[in-house]
Amino acid sequence: MKRTILFLTSALALSAQIESPRLGLLVDGTQVQSAWGIPGVAVYTPWRDVSAKLIAASPKQDFVLAVPGDGPGLLVMAANGKEDGDRLVLPDVTGIDAIAFSPEGSAVAIRRGSRVDVVTGLPARAEITQTLDLSFAGDEAARISISDDGSTVLALVSSGAYLLDAGGMTRLAVDGVSAAAFLPKTRDVVAASQDKVTLLRFAQAAKEFAIEGLTARSMAATARFAVVADRDFVVLNLTTGETTRLSPDAEPRAVQSAGEVVFFLTDDGWSAVDLTDTAPRLVRIPKRYVPETETGVAQ
Repeated sequence: MKRTILFLTSALALSAQIESPRLGLLVDGTQVQSAWGIPGVAVYTPWRDVSAKLIAASPKQDFVLAVPGDGPGLLVMAANGKEDGDRLVLPDVTGIDAIAFSPEGSAVAIRRGSRVDVVTGLPARAEITQTLDLSFAGDEAARISISDDGSTVLALVSSGAYLLDAGGMTRLAVDGVSAAAFLPKTRDVVAASQDKVTLLRFAQAAKEFAIEGLTARSMAATARFAVVADRDFVVLNLTTGETTRLSPDAEPRAVQSAGEVVFFLTDDGWSAVDLTDTAPRLVRIPKRYVPETETGVAQ
């Protein structure tokens, strides 16, 4: 009887692990990991090793985009990770060198040298709705972001930050921008420059938040927070102006945003900035052991 109870307990535990919600698809080079659980109580496991030049996960965590290593087009990979579910879209498109999802994943910008294409309809279909010119950047590779409605691309180069849409190009009225991001569901932008973050809302005066010692390599934004990433993470509450500095144990070498969670990778593994509560916090995502046998639990 005792063995039966132990067996049922183990089975229920495994079932809970299998059925737990997917927290994120985490991209590290050609490897993609899958994080399961909720912020603060999560583990990650191998999802898939992808032969591709470039990989990006949707902020909604429902699919992954990749540039095939052996040809043109864009590969759409389903969240279950099975190769037979892969689909090649935009098969005539070549030279993709950057992929940028909008904050909620409803639009995608693909950079191709001196041009950027706006793609909508993913993952069910892929349609290029407009193509914008990046030739003003010269030989410099512009860092790109895109708004959720797909209307506007933000291009960041050494000379400044520029908004591009069907009507032309406008330079942001902020000097020395080192990182910038769109807010979800709007064309509003937050921009980080030396010692400050600037919030630029449509038809409103710019709002500046002074943050001493601020530097930025990347930036993510939610409706409530702007997250500036360098060696530390500086989280700005856009409503109250309150800032929180979070210091991971090791330097982040990759950062990706997924809604209310910002994942980052260090030499110690994956962690996250959890923005689901009123107070931002750092949480570790430990790697879960998976038996390397045919009887191992499928992920």
